[in-house]
Amino acid sequence: MITGAGADRMQTGMQRAFGRPVGIAAQIKQGQPIFSVHVEESAIQTAKDALHKAIPRMPGRYGIEVEKVIS
Repeated sequence: MITGAGADRMQTGMQRAFGRPVGIAAQIKQGQPIFSVHVEESAIQTAKDALHKAIPRMPGRYGIEVEKVIS
């Protein structure tokens, strides 16, 4: 371990490091859905708001598509 000039604690360097990114986590094709949310009709706006908040946290450009599923 190394101490710095006037440092009040020891430097540990990479001793407790959590690693580094290795590569791309997921590869998707254009038009492939990333998230799929199944909600009641009354909760569509809430689900859209949640997806709008998730979009800026991911790289790329995304849109929201709403489909009505009849079961």
